[in-house]
Amino acid sequence: MQTKLRVLIVLLFSVVHLPVASAEPTASEFSRGVVQIESQIYPQGRTVERLGMKRSGSAIVIDSNGLLVTAGYLVTEAQTVMVTFSSGDKAEARVVANDHATGLALLRTSLPQGVVPVALGDSGSIGVDEDVVVLTYGGTERAHVATVADIRGFAGSWEYFLDRAFYTVPETRNFSGAALLNRDAGLIGVGSLLLSDIFAGVPRSSRSGNLFIPIEHLTARLGAMLSNASTTQNRPWIGVTLNESQPDITVVRVARGGPADRSGLQINDTLIALNNKRVATMSGFYEALWNAGEAGVAVELLIARDLEIRKLVLETISRDQWLYK
Repeated sequence: MQTKLRVLIVLLFSVVHLPVASAEPTASEFSRGVVQIESQIYPQGRTVERLGMKRSGSAIVIDSNGLLVTAGYLVTEAQTVMVTFSSGDKAEARVVANDHATGLALLRTSLPQGVVPVALGDSGSIGVDEDVVVLTYGGTERAHVATVADIRGFAGSWEYFLDRAFYTVPETRNFSGAALLNRDAGLIGVGSLLLSDIFAGVPRSSRSGNLFIPIEHLTARLGAMLSNASTTQNRPWIGVTLNESQPDITVVRVARGGPADRSGLQINDTLIALNNKRVATMSGFYEALWNAGEAGVAVELLIARDLEIRKLVLETISRDQWLYK
């Protein structure tokens, strides 16, 4: 039996408390590749208000030189990032890249002996209704079996869109940066969100679960992320949080000091068009914004406010320009 398959079986059996003593050392060693990270955010950080000054979650070791992948929001505007290994050893990590387009971040740290990197798997080969393993920091006892309930795109209210994401059940509360493993114990996803209804907008029964970012988004951009200290895509950003309620998109938050704020965009404004293109969904709005050009391009918004139609011109920036350095 292949080592990776034995590891996954051990992880699965650990969840249901079945004895597999002969293979347990292999699983224990394998689980050391998922570590805990604790970030201290700069007090001046723009994201402190919503995400806090202290953030913690998991990260996944993906090479023998101490490269880790995690959820980007855990280390956004981080002053320091500390890594804790299953052995209890601690080390400081530096942020190599924080890719706002994918929601993934790369860290680099020194590894103690006995840490085995988690191999990247093929996230494109997984299907709906397949069982997977969620592994967080804390060893095999923290592993549990989940099912891929759906695979589809995800539009986040904070100017974020994935064309393909994994939706898993049952929910796990320790989702941030967690590893999603396939039957070969390959890494196929990184934990991002807890959703109260993973079928929102889809005609199925509502159910809480988690969203995992498929590892294909990392493998497609890994080289660019490693060669750039901040972000790999200079997308235009305006600084809004949106709510989609057909047929309207409304503004529910404006980032203080961002392009939308400077232009006079307000909470409860309804977005109608961008550069004369009608927008009716968040994903449609993002597509129109990102297709307008690179960060710095001016865009024209048509909005509705107090039963009046208004035009606003915004000078876009990249998200990194707004974040605290």
